[in-house]
Amino acid sequence: DNLLKQLVGNAEKMGTGLRWDTVAAHFPDRSDVQCQQRWAKVVNPELVKGPWTKE
Repeated sequence: DNLLKQLVGNAEKMGTGLRWDTVAAHFPDRSDVQCQQRWAKVVNPELVKGPWTKE
């Protein structure tokens, strides 16, 4: 997860756009889709985690 955060962060800093196939090259047992899903559903620090609020 730390490497995934680092790779996404580096791509954002460079402004080159994020290519999941390039990210997946650092994870021999994972596809680009798996890396993207891991980021989107688990690792992304912008995700809101915790109990639901009343609305």
